[in-house]
Amino acid sequence: MTINNYFITTFHSFCARVLRQESSYLGLSRNFTIYDDIDSKGLIKSVLTKHGINLKELNPNVVKYFIGNLKNIGFYPGCNKEDIEEEVDRENDFFQYYLEYESQLHRGNAVDFGGLITGVIQLFDQFEDIKKRYQKRFKYILVDEYQDTNRAQFQLLMHLVGHDNGKVCVVGDEDQSIYSWRGADIRNILDFEQTF
Repeated sequence: MTINNYFITTFHSFCARVLRQESSYLGLSRNFTIYDDIDSKGLIKSVLTKHGINLKELNPNVVKYFIGNLKNIGFYPGCNKEDIEEEVDRENDFFQYYLEYESQLHRGNAVDFGGLITGVIQLFDQFEDIKKRYQKRFKYILVDEYQDTNRAQFQLLMHLVGHDNGKVCVVGDEDQSIYSWRGADIRNILDFEQTF
């Protein structure tokens, strides 16, 4: 929603809007599909079945959780950031399922919910001119419930704020951080003053 010069949105809605505008840079069309949990789980089942995995022995939700954790830290295929690499276990069989899952999403002109954010992170990592355009557009940023943000959302914020281009204000309370099971990273708020 835009009110005068204010733009009010969620992280995911903002990223969906950016990806619709810049989709061609990532090899997607503007009308890409956003997979919900049911679609994502169905695709994971397909990947596991292709690998001969018995779905009664390996619950697809376990793989879905693994994939979600990768996206919560801001990882995407081709990502090579040292601080993220330390948290990625490429030797885990689930990592291969993740790569195939991402490949099939891309072939199907689709992204999942977490991929909205990692897609924009990838876009900003790879295309400096696009990132600078968005930095100029958003000179002041306010994030509410900051204690519940994950590392991917933190990376997105870092991209938008830049080094000298923007100002950021966050509202949150580390004592109310209850979503670590959903990827929230308390370091985001505890390290805010040091980071910014």
